[in-house]
Amino acid sequence: MCFSAAASFAMSGVLAVGGFYCVSRAYKQSPKYLPMALMPLFVAIQQFFEGLAWVSAENNLPDALYSAALAYMFFVWVFWPSWVPYMTSILEPQEKRRRLLSALSLTALFFGLFLYVPYFFHPAWLQAQILCHSIDYKTTLISDQFIPRPLTALIYLAFVGATPLLSSHRQVKNFGRSLIFFIPLTYFAYSHAYISVLCFFAAMATIQLVYIISEDKCAINTRRVPVKNSRGRFWR
Repeated sequence: MCFSAAASFAMSGVLAVGGFYCVSRAYKQSPKYLPMALMPLFVAIQQFFEGLAWVSAENNLPDALYSAALAYMFFVWVFWPSWVPYMTSILEPQEKRRRLLSALSLTALFFGLFLYVPYFFHPAWLQAQILCHSIDYKTTLISDQFIPRPLTALIYLAFVGATPLLSSHRQVKNFGRSLIFFIPLTYFAYSHAYISVLCFFAAMATIQLVYIISEDKCAINTRRVPVKNSRGRFWR
């Protein structure tokens, strides 16, 4: 998150509280909400690692900075691209869509590992520094040898933002639209440190999750029965 270590740690604490609230609500509503409810907690962990990156950079601790950046980038490249379609699949009532989303989640997991694992063998590919009141993560991706970086970004956006659009739930689709809006906005507005600032906007988007779960917007607890009319069967 941008601004400072204090801001990152503060956001981490706020998201942790919101995450525990979401989990408690999901426990009462339905276990299917749990993957979605855990998102604020995972964002809180990610923001905590960025706070550590701030502290390490400010105190000139390169090894600690690399470790914090490595943990932070795990969420960026591996966790979020696979978790978003996974949580969407758990909430999906239609079998074909659920299978598609599960397949996309697994594909995103391999995609993320393909980008992330090389950092362990090429530490120079991941560098972090404070730039314009943000953490600037300078990354080299193994995919840069095969495809241009904007194409990699589009693939990433498809996994993180577009997969919720495949949901049959309107509010889940709205969550995906928020991510699709925030990610490009972050890239163009904060191109010097978009990876860092991106998660600030992602944290803001998680507010929607509190609304979806607390109000049971996926209608998991709503008993729906088939009703016939002149046009055929529909659900009420």
